[in-house]
Amino acid sequence: MTVTIARKIFDIMMDSIIRPLPVRGKFRLLSRRVMKMGTVSARVHGWRMQLDLGDLIHRGMYLGSFEMAETRWVRSTLKAGDTAIDIGANCGWYTSLFSQLCGANGRVIAVDANPHLSSRLQQCIQSNRIENVEVICAGASNCEGEIKLYIPPYGNEDATMAIVEGWTEVIVPLVTLDRELMKRNVEKIRLVKIDVEGHELKVLQGMKSFLSAGRVEYLLMEFNDYWLRQQGTSQEELAAYCKSLGFEGQFNGTPIPKNSFANIVFKYRS
Repeated sequence: MTVTIARKIFDIMMDSIIRPLPVRGKFRLLSRRVMKMGTVSARVHGWRMQLDLGDLIHRGMYLGSFEMAETRWVRSTLKAGDTAIDIGANCGWYTSLFSQLCGANGRVIAVDANPHLSSRLQQCIQSNRIENVEVICAGASNCEGEIKLYIPPYGNEDATMAIVEGWTEVIVPLVTLDRELMKRNVEKIRLVKIDVEGHELKVLQGMKSFLSAGRVEYLLMEFNDYWLRQQGTSQEELAAYCKSLGFEGQFNGTPIPKNSFANIVFKYRS
């Protein structure tokens, strides 16, 4: 009984105090003090989620230390009534954050090609009775059809459309966001977040009409040099394409680090 009560108190502290606390170095400080395996229930941005502590992303979500700088920026940018798109939604850190900030009068569209992740995200949305989020179970690209998705057999479920020997192959549908957004009567988007392990350029190409028309205000996008090169492009080409669509890099005023990865914010030049 004592252990059960102590566990409940710890869970309450995690949900209400520790996870929301925006303190640098929190992952390093707390990671040694929590289990490294097993599934736990946690409240993340108002949603109740089941998190696998053996997964690096889930572990960061559980500790409230996942992409903290980006999360603070999103909180300062999105407001009630906004529309936001989460491309490469994974297990829902940004989807749940967008849902919380956009509110009942806002709209969130989550896109993920990994069938397991998109199914789990849909279940989470249903169990939490979330009404402002829609999930597209497909890969966003510059054409419609099908493609092989490669899912790692260990660590986390960050899948990629680049060929990786030894990873699990799954055939998934492809969609273009120009078409999908038009079908859903989306007019204006405050923020599009893109994290698709090197497929970012093709995502942008598939929503070129929407972006070049100034219907998206901000892009929050991962620049991962390794995965971009695996798919035949580069950080420089991705940045140049954003510029050609009318976007300028904004995040922290720092240049994109070469041969590395970073999340970069782009704002449309209105």
